[in-house]
Amino acid sequence: MKIAASSADYFVTRVWSFDLSELEPEFPAWKKSIQSLREMSPEPQGRSNRSGWNSEANLFENGYFPSLQKVSEQCFIHCFREMGIEVDELAFKISAWVNLTPPGGYNVQHGHPRVYLSGCFYLDTPENSGCISFSDPRPGAVYSATRMLGEMSSQNVKAQPKAGQLLIFPSWLEHSVEMNESTQDRISIPMNVVAPS
Repeated sequence: MKIAASSADYFVTRVWSFDLSELEPEFPAWKKSIQSLREMSPEPQGRSNRSGWNSEANLFENGYFPSLQKVSEQCFIHCFREMGIEVDELAFKISAWVNLTPPGGYNVQHGHPRVYLSGCFYLDTPENSGCISFSDPRPGAVYSATRMLGEMSSQNVKAQPKAGQLLIFPSWLEHSVEMNESTQDRISIPMNVVAPS
């Protein structure tokens, strides 16, 4: 018996990856700026970071890392266009901050509510400093008897970030970051695309 079959993929969740390693000559200066920021405001701002330090979410507004801001805007525009959103009609700004995660630090599972898109640029990712782990956004998938990986995943999907990489994903896609098991700090710059205030 011949079986006629067809298929369609629904509720696809896209994560974009951009190679921004051309900015690498600026990394040493950026790391010095981050140390200065931490010295000026040593208390972490909280949020999902555990045992680490994070800055206020105003890096770009205060003029830090202008080249990163410029190229990140282009990356977010690329994502909006792939989503079918008319960028010319969408006013937005990027809210960015520093996550400095020492050995033993990690980020608990969380999402970024009330924003258009989220992203994370990786400035320093020592070996064994932890993967970012994306959770299946479909609540019912946890009941599946067939837990698999891949495009039809119902398990967490891990990505090993590299220095110079920008990951962009839907703000509602919950994620966490594994414990930093290296002997050095992991440094990242998370971002949210928000409506201008």
